[in-house]
Amino acid sequence: MHALGICLMVAVAAFGQAKPGTAYSAAVSKYVANDFSGAADELGTLQQRDIQKEIEAIVRIVTAANEDGAKKRLEAAAMLHTDYAMLADLDDAGVQFHVNMARLLLTFDRAQAQRVRPALSVDSTQEHPDQARAREFFPHWYAVAACALLLRGLDRPARTLVDEGLKVLPENPKLLFWQALAAEFQAVWHPTLSLNPHPELMAMSYANPSGFDMQYILRVWDVVQAAHRRALAADPENQEIRLHLGYALVAMRKPSEARAELESARTRAADPYVVYLADLFLARLDEDGGDPAAAASGYERALATLPLSQSAYVGLSLLEARRGNAQRARELVAKFAGLPRDRVDDPWWAFHAIRIPVDDLRWLRNRVRQ
Repeated sequence: MHALGICLMVAVAAFGQAKPGTAYSAAVSKYVANDFSGAADELGTLQQRDIQKEIEAIVRIVTAANEDGAKKRLEAAAMLHTDYAMLADLDDAGVQFHVNMARLLLTFDRAQAQRVRPALSVDSTQEHPDQARAREFFPHWYAVAACALLLRGLDRPARTLVDEGLKVLPENPKLLFWQALAAEFQAVWHPTLSLNPHPELMAMSYANPSGFDMQYILRVWDVVQAAHRRALAADPENQEIRLHLGYALVAMRKPSEARAELESARTRAADPYVVYLADLFLARLDEDGGDPAAAASGYERALATLPLSQSAYVGLSLLEARRGNAQRARELVAKFAGLPRDRVDDPWWAFHAIRIPVDDLRWLRNRVRQ
């Protein structure tokens, strides 16, 4: 038998040999079979050092063998670790470990995605099939992996990961958006760290701030708005990017610019998440601008879009109380208290933390389970 064929047999067998290989193979198989709970249980029995050794060995052999079934198996294993980082009860180090293992499993795909096209190639139909497959896979994966890190407040690793993705797929609109989201997350939760911007986002440097003054705010949020503008230039019809740009401009105390972006997002978006939040932010702008009647209308529009959400009820009831409409405020509070206990999560909760890219996650799961 040819040596390469022997290597391939070893690679496939490595997913199902003696412990810890047997448990790891079972975990991947259960994940592919849509049994995440069983896959997580199997994966949880293994030590990190054993997982890493197994993955390193499999990646080396499968990369040398270059066989489609084994490469697909690597993607499935990568998604097991990505979902595990997203959903399992892990500490920060555990989340980073499993994202790193997913990244390691995608070594072959990453190399293929970065292959240079032949000189005469002008469209994706002339790409090598492995390259086309990897280029299709990676924007979804980097978005989900970055989300898994940001959900745990790991903004620096998330930013590093997305920056790597942009080296693999330069100027990819989805990755530019997640680069901007990572910058925004840092501005909200760890603002002092955001004053060390990446050069492609802000060429000028600033001195260390001394307190939360206006100059400090502008320094922090200028990075964010620049990142969102870059993402929007790459994907002009993405109204969620425009929503985030408007929010950054609100933070920079630029109400006129913010209003233009938020009104555009509200008018053009089909996603109720975007429409609701645009009205919510516009209502707050009207409050800050001294126009309570316009603010009340904004909150009412938000409630009309998502009548089971919380923030618009809270904002409108507080506004009515300040306007002297105590009875109306009490009615709003009572109405909110009477909502079903299984009411939808308010979009503001996800916006203020991070919105899980459900469509990307679903696409990846379907891809590796086909």
